[in-house]
Amino acid sequence: MAIDKSLPNKKVEIPGQQEQLEKQVEIREELPDAGDTEITPTEDGGVEINFEPGAFNQEQGESHFDNLAELLPEETLNPLGSELVQNYQEYKSSRKDWEESYAKGLDLLGFKYENKSEPFQGASGATHPVLAEAITQF
Repeated sequence: MAIDKSLPNKKVEIPGQQEQLEKQVEIREELPDAGDTEITPTEDGGVEINFEPGAFNQEQGESHFDNLAELLPEETLNPLGSELVQNYQEYKSSRKDWEESYAKGLDLLGFKYENKSEPFQGASGATHPVLAEAITQF
């Protein structure tokens, strides 16, 4: 069964639609002054908004993989470095009990990790974890 007639296109008015549009316009007008915000139009008709125009610009580097420590100013690097060192020390001290119990468990299982010189200097002394699991499961 085919439909011979198409449905008529009628504009439907939604109650309250005009009030919503007026509220949106009012909200846009109430926005505070942008201050230092930089607005740059783009070729496709949009805009690029930069809220901190004086902040670090990644485009200063030549490559995506550049070392940021060489590009950032000292007043930014020093607090970051101090925070990283402090976080590392806290992390290291928080897992001290786990490291001791892990080392003690390996010692009880008979695993000894030494620098090998046989059959040559620096030879691997690795053991397979399946063997250790088999020993503990038996």
